[in-house]
Amino acid sequence: MLKKRLITAAWALAILILFLWLGRPWLSFLFAFGALVSFHEFYKLGISDKALPPKIFGLLWTGLFVLSPLFRNPLALPVLITTAVVFSLLFNLRRSDTGLLREWAWNLAGIFYIGWFLSRYVALLDFDSGREFVTLILFTTFGCDTASYFIGKYFGKKKMYPRLSPGKTWEGSIAGFFASIASVFILSAFLKLGISFYHQIALGILIGIFAQLGDLVESMFKRGAGVKDAGIILPGHGGLLDRVDSMIFAGVVSYYYIMFVVL
Repeated sequence: MLKKRLITAAWALAILILFLWLGRPWLSFLFAFGALVSFHEFYKLGISDKALPPKIFGLLWTGLFVLSPLFRNPLALPVLITTAVVFSLLFNLRRSDTGLLREWAWNLAGIFYIGWFLSRYVALLDFDSGREFVTLILFTTFGCDTASYFIGKYFGKKKMYPRLSPGKTWEGSIAGFFASIASVFILSAFLKLGISFYHQIALGILIGIFAQLGDLVESMFKRGAGVKDAGIILPGHGGLLDRVDSMIFAGVVSYYYIMFVVL
């Protein structure tokens, strides 16, 4: 399993690095593709595939949300939010099945949780050194996840939330937190971002906390659905949602910190 995990991580990182080098718009399209796969996995956690029209709508609107910063129109986001709420409700009202409210809420949750949150990475590309900031957030998150996984697996003894995430330990969580701070220092110097020591500390702390919170939130969804992994697309890792869960929260909080405090 570890060998599979490392091989998958190697080719996935190679693809990511290629798209980071290509920059916009290709990197934006990669985020959109990842969002579509993640939405598909998220949707299956809560609703069966028989709800096909709402699922297709959810996939389409998730992609539009991620790419909405490219539209450069202040009305784009309000229009997407309004149509997401109204059209997804209309799709469900046309059906006679039970559980329509649940399906409507789950569809909307997926659109906003995945589509809007990941759109902040695309929006960040508009900033000065935006691609470098995106690289910083992504690889800091990976550093947090990696340290948390290996320290938790081989040295972890105290479980954090056994009912929610049986494999997560306090030792792994603490290691991930400090790995996040260390990663920000290393990446800031390598990428020549020129942000202050205090901003580096703050970003490391924020990513270290919210990356792990994102992982716990996705674990909550999976436990509710009674499954271990969201999918099987990544051998040794599970589904794509199992990998982007920590990126989702870390990206949003970092985006607003960078926008309002750093720049």
